[in-house]
Amino acid sequence: MLSGDNWYTITQGGDCFIFKANPKFQFVSLNPLGERSNSSIVPSKGDLFIRTHKSLWCIAKVEE
Repeated sequence: MLSGDNWYTITQGGDCFIFKANPKFQFVSLNPLGERSNSSIVPSKGDLFIRTHKSLWCIAKVEE
């Protein structure tokens, strides 16, 4: 899933990987969710939603 200049992907084991969306490989971060997932990351109005076997996660930018 592409959002801004980052590419987000999740494994069935529940690890969310973030990479820069450019021709040169650039790892940004790994975020383990602690539970399995068989879903895709879904964008909505600037937020990212991730469904795992037990939870629904919303990742949002917090404005100050």
